[in-house]
Amino acid sequence: MTIPEQLQPHFPHPMLLVVADHIHAQFWIANQADLSRVHTIDLPRERKSDKDTGHVNADVGAAYPPEPNDTERMHRFCKTIAEKIEEFMRTQSVHAYHLVMKKEISGPVEECMTQEIKKSASWSLDEDLVKMPIEEVLERVTKKF
Repeated sequence: MTIPEQLQPHFPHPMLLVVADHIHAQFWIANQADLSRVHTIDLPRERKSDKDTGHVNADVGAAYPPEPNDTERMHRFCKTIAEKIEEFMRTQSVHAYHLVMKKEISGPVEECMTQEIKKSASWSLDEDLVKMPIEEVLERVTKKF
């Protein structure tokens, strides 16, 4: 995909753009006029059965434990995002990364990173833009520069 001409000066060197919400993450590399989606993560929520929701069967008096809250699932998701960022920083000629996600996600993602990789962060944008067309995301991103 080609970056709109008016936005190209913002990407003189390869830059990793990570756009995420609570269950989706998109990884893009922007470089001069080129924009490529290089990876996606989709982590749909698990469906709960009566057993998982802490349902009590009154006939037999058995209580099933509730499903663990989303804390563990979110930690695994954020860790996966951090690992992917680190992988791209090591294997691609990416000079920096930018996070476009709410702080409740970007904070845990950065906690999972090494100090060396954290130094490559340019900034994060505290917005949920996963469902927005990437061209509009780029426009918002370049306003942050």
